[in-house]
Amino acid sequence: MIRAYAVVLTVLVLSCRGGVDSLRDPGTDVGIFFPRHSGGTPGNLAPAEGRLEVTNNCLWIITPSGPLLPIWPPGSKPEQADGALRVADATGRTMAVVGRVIRVVGGERSLRDAADLIGREPPVPCRAGTFYVVRAVESSP
Repeated sequence: MIRAYAVVLTVLVLSCRGGVDSLRDPGTDVGIFFPRHSGGTPGNLAPAEGRLEVTNNCLWIITPSGPLLPIWPPGSKPEQADGALRVADATGRTMAVVGRVIRVVGGERSLRDAADLIGREPPVPCRAGTFYVVRAVESSP
């Protein structure tokens, strides 16, 4: 009886969070941590610009003021194409390419806020910078 309640509770929690697939990290397929947020209220928006790089399986935006770990918009995903790692939006359009400069609009978040947004704690190597919720990509390759 208790086990049945646990199963029902798990299904309800996953349904409220968008299902099992929404908890799956699409970066696993290409060997990186790739957190996404669910959209919602944008909050404070500030632009950031830097080179997109992968270090310790974490995808960073390296800015003059320090590394930002982007939390990407819903539906975005990393893909390997023509020997390069790129970030595509929900329609498949390239938003960013590793090794190139990207300009984004969004806002910085604390570790606790980031974990709440993505539904899990980020891996330890990915906690070395500032979390940045990407609301829009202003420039793409």
